[in-house]
Amino acid sequence: MAPTIPIDIVNAILEAAYLNKDHRPNYEFLARCSLMCRAWNMHAQRLYFRWVTVRTPACATSITASMLEAPPENSRMRRARAGSRVLEVSPGVQASFVVDFVQRCAHVYELRVETQLANVPSDILSNLRGVGSSLRNLRLAAPSSVVLVQMLDALPLLTRVDVRLARFDAPALADADGLDESPLEWPVSIINLRELRLAADVVPVDTATRTSYTALFALPERPEALAFWSPDLPAVPVFLPPLEQLAGLRSLALDAWTDGLSSLLLELPMLAELILQRTTSLRTSKFFVDTLPPRLVHLCIPAGATFITERRLAEVSALARLKTTCPLLQVVTLHATTEASFAQWVQTFALYCRATGIEVRRRTTRGMIAEIDLIPVQTIPRVRECTNYSYMAPPALNNTSDPESEPQREPEHQVMPMVTDSDEELAVVHALQSSLGPAEQPFPTPAVTPTYSLDPAAPTLGSSTGAATMASDASSGAHSATGTLRARWRRVMRGLRVIIPRSVRAR
Repeated sequence: MAPTIPIDIVNAILEAAYLNKDHRPNYEFLARCSLMCRAWNMHAQRLYFRWVTVRTPACATSITASMLEAPPENSRMRRARAGSRVLEVSPGVQASFVVDFVQRCAHVYELRVETQLANVPSDILSNLRGVGSSLRNLRLAAPSSVVLVQMLDALPLLTRVDVRLARFDAPALADADGLDESPLEWPVSIINLRELRLAADVVPVDTATRTSYTALFALPERPEALAFWSPDLPAVPVFLPPLEQLAGLRSLALDAWTDGLSSLLLELPMLAELILQRTTSLRTSKFFVDTLPPRLVHLCIPAGATFITERRLAEVSALARLKTTCPLLQVVTLHATTEASFAQWVQTFALYCRATGIEVRRRTTRGMIAEIDLIPVQTIPRVRECTNYSYMAPPALNNTSDPESEPQREPEHQVMPMVTDSDEELAVVHALQSSLGPAEQPFPTPAVTPTYSLDPAAPTLGSSTGAATMASDASSGAHSATGTLRARWRRVMRGLRVIIPRSVRAR
């Protein structure tokens, strides 16, 4: 009988190639893998239904008929429902489909909704409030802040929210006649948010809107990440919550960089990531390098960033103090739509960073949006969600039983485990965090894919002949059979750039 690839290696291969170049699930690759053999089918299907995207009403109808309403004896669809973690819906899809999907798929962790509705119907909100206990992440694109208030009220267990609004104003809901508007208050459950990212195209400067905006960002009790993106919003410190609430803040995204903001952020002890998203000018009286927070690990600036005064040469001379000001800085990300939009000062800044051992990444605006995920890890830059989702709700990697027969439980691993028990595995983690090039994907298909011979006489990781060969090597004093197998397996993992969970490494 032909030797088989260990199932841990199969999962590592599938996870490594999960995302395509557009940072979307590689459905074509997963479909081919599901047809490879019976052993690969279940694991490829598990990833295939992890992220479900619904673009049209016809697609929603098809998913309802084939997946959600499948008979109980259809084990493949039961596994698909149990393995779904992300639901993404576009405008035109009925809101009732979202409720039905979340109700039938018990482990949906993230909801991505793009809607043109001015407000969500009350019956939908009531039903969503009853079935959305598993949802922790929300990504919402809506025309106004009314929908945001309604979704936050219907999903009180959310911990991370990423919102894009056409207009942010003091939320108010009109009555049945559309004449009288009653103001809406932010729900108290916002205090549980650990991450809040808000991008608004228009932010009026009236008093009511300012009060509502300030209240929204002041409610989270211990936020880890905040983002303020709006071209109409003046970048003044008054919009930041009190400093005592920001003691645990690790990531901050702003539209501008001023003297007031820079001096305020120096008081944040945990700030490790600073993102300047839409800035066209750095409005500081001091040199830019001297205004950076001292514990930065990741700095992201626009490639077209300039200064309000002609002081480019002086800024270049100040770059020598970068390593002194930010000794922990590991990665600098430059984002721009085209190569021609890189300012001359930014190009010099990138050259200096490379010369001092700081990794420089270049991203388009679209790439930056895709790269900022909602599940932070213990180190920055982050590992994207494609791997983090494998540590959430059941089924486990090697569990062949019916996932729906297991009791539902809260996710046990909401962050990537970064613990290691050997120098070799620590090197894998370090390479994952620091060695990706600008054009590489987070978990790219490896340049050299490990091959497994189908000849029964050839030694493989899972064959008795290979074990005998390794045992003979051990008798010569090199390693034991177990140690050699473990070393070969770790080399495969290092080539795939995959972080190995402790439970798998211990086998």
